[in-house]
Amino acid sequence: MVARGQSRAVVEDNKIEQCSGDVLIVEPGEVHTLTHGPSAPLHVVVQTPFSENDKEIVE
Repeated sequence: MVARGQSRAVVEDNKIEQCSGDVLIVEPGEVHTLTHGPSAPLHVVVQTPFSENDKEIVE
């Protein structure tokens, strides 16, 4: 959830502009990035359940 500011997210090939109050749900296995938008600062809240071996680093 974007608590303050604006962000740009990419989930797989989908580009998403977000602002305060917006929620983004990323499913397991979906490649995603999040960057701050034109205004600063950006404050986001992240909630994720713990699952062993559920992370994959993509370079």
